Amino acid sequence: VAAFCDTFVIITHTEDKNVRRPPEASVTEICRAIVTFARQIGLPARLLSRSREEIRSGRREESAKTALVWEKICQALDKMVSLLGETTLDAGRFSGLFGKVIASMDVGAIPTAMDEVLLGSADGIRFGQADHVILVGAVEGQFPADVSENGFFRDSDRILLEGAGIDLAGSSEEYLAEEYWMFYRTAASAARTLTVLCPLTNGGETCTPSPAVERITALARIKPLHWRKLPPENRIFHTAARPEDPSLSAWLGRKQGAVPRYYPGLMDASDDHADPDAIGDLLNGRMRLTQSRLDCFSGCPFRYWCQYGMVLQEPPHAAITAPDIGNFVHAILEQFFKETADRTYPLPPEETETLADTLVRGYLSRLGVEETGRLGYLFLRLRRSVSVFLEAIMEEYAQGRFVPMAFEMPVGLPAADDGTPVVRPVTLTTEGGVQVTLSGIIDRVDRYTASDGQEYVRVVDYKTGSRTFSLKEVRQGLHVQLLLYLFALWQGGIPGKGASEATKLLPGTTQLLPAGAVYFQVRPGETASEAMLTPEEARNKAVDGVNRSGIWLKDEEVLEAMDAGLSGKYVPVTRKKDGSLTGRATLQDLAQFGALYEELRTIIAGIAGEMAAGRSAAQPKTSRGIKECTYCPFGPVCRTGGK
Repeated sequence: VAAFCDTFVIITHTEDKNVRRPPEASVTEICRAIVTFARQIGLPARLLSRSREEIRSGRREESAKTALVWEKICQALDKMVSLLGETTLDAGRFSGLFGKVIASMDVGAIPTAMDEVLLGSADGIRFGQADHVILVGAVEGQFPADVSENGFFRDSDRILLEGAGIDLAGSSEEYLAEEYWMFYRTAASAARTLTVLCPLTNGGETCTPSPAVERITALARIKPLHWRKLPPENRIFHTAARPEDPSLSAWLGRKQGAVPRYYPGLMDASDDHADPDAIGDLLNGRMRLTQSRLDCFSGCPFRYWCQYGMVLQEPPHAAITAPDIGNFVHAILEQFFKETADRTYPLPPEETETLADTLVRGYLSRLGVEETGRLGYLFLRLRRSVSVFLEAIMEEYAQGRFVPMAFEMPVGLPAADDGTPVVRPVTLTTEGGVQVTLSGIIDRVDRYTASDGQEYVRVVDYKTGSRTFSLKEVRQGLHVQLLLYLFALWQGGIPGKGASEATKLLPGTTQLLPAGAVYFQVRPGETASEAMLTPEEARNKAVDGVNRSGIWLKDEEVLEAMDAGLSGKYVPVTRKKDGSLTGRATLQDLAQFGALYEELRTIIAGIAGEMAAGRSAAQPKTSRGIKECTYCPFGPVCRTGGK
């Protein structure tokens, strides 16, 4: 359906002079044209043919849904005609509205067998009466869900408008009533048994059964049954089952080994290790680590060996992913500042826009992506966000005294084709004698020469996600690349300008010193405003909303070289009336930087040692409330049941 809509939009925008279509038309005319076009290309017949092919291949459920697609399209068009009628729209606006109508509709199918389990959300699943219903997630605040005031009008506004004769649908009371109605309808559809599941915890947080559950128990005069009170045969398959449970151990003993030992909950994976001999042959005494490998192993050793040891891969699928967006943003920022390296920032907005457009189109051309296609359109939309980031970076350079030194600088990697200098990597040795090299690419390196001639360096990592700097996570071995890049420059010096010695990682050195390591958020975000803004005001507000986080040297001259007057905008720190510094920035003096460097070396050596020892336990960590299993693609082969 989505592809059909896109095709229609392209056709209505065609430049073929023989095709007579006005730029705008009434909804009725557009819908009539869609049906005519669909019949001309044989869409109903082709859908019917595909449905028959799916039946012949044994995909009965897919066949039933395919057979309903044309009917659903017609229903959506009928709905739009009845609501909008003679309203005039262009193709783009019509397509957007049509997509929302389609998204609100369900394509269900008649069950393909008599005994069948139907899965779905309470507001989407359709059945008359089922023998058994299992209602999942009946937790306070989730189902029925809490309903707060949303939308443009508050409930108090609605009351005032209704008093003036203007009725608005969809108050918070109505939404709450709908939530309770869906719960009631789902629970009441059970003919024989109703099972309501209420988790006690979710992501480490305690959960409380919803008021609807309390109502059910009161009406039925029953008490909730804790999972541990269930018979052993009903608990043995659960991931929470543990061998130390006396009732389970006794039950397993009575079965005399008839129960397979690979029940997921009864597996103790804490001591899992890969074959040491195989690991030794694989490493050959050396290990090259990148940030992604460190993060992967620290998050879950089993995932690391699935991804980098056995090299398991997900089935490929065509989609623009977060790494694709990150590569795009990195490439445009790097090329922009390389081409404007000899200019004074900020550039005029018109020139920035023109150059950004040229770079984006060049990027798409190198990928072989046409601007008129859907993929090209998505990247061109990102251009607006990139322009905001360019303005923010140029504004920062204009007010400060740090200057760009290098972009995409390799650390411990072969030299780039353009002659970009390579920084010597951080190296260390595990207790087992394995030589570890830490490599990667620094997004941006800035340099500042102080009044006494001392040179300082700042490394910047562009982040298209929501990650912020956390010293706590760094000490757990997570997201350490930012500091490793800074320490690699500190230890190895600026390529081509000599290097400091490891013994000079203390105050008093006359060589290169660390000024900071910064995450620069380059992700499209939302910025709210209570007033209507002009395009220029909106742009300035978006630029001001760009976030920076990291760790900085506690030196006022260096801090002011990054943020003139310590405004708190470019470094989250300000000066109080008594002259002391305050803010949410992580500040460290040079001695603390040196101590952190040694601490980090010890942490990474320990992680590398566990890798070399073949530790492969499925022990996922939880970081910032998100468990590693949440986005892990290796759930089908993992025994923790976390996926």
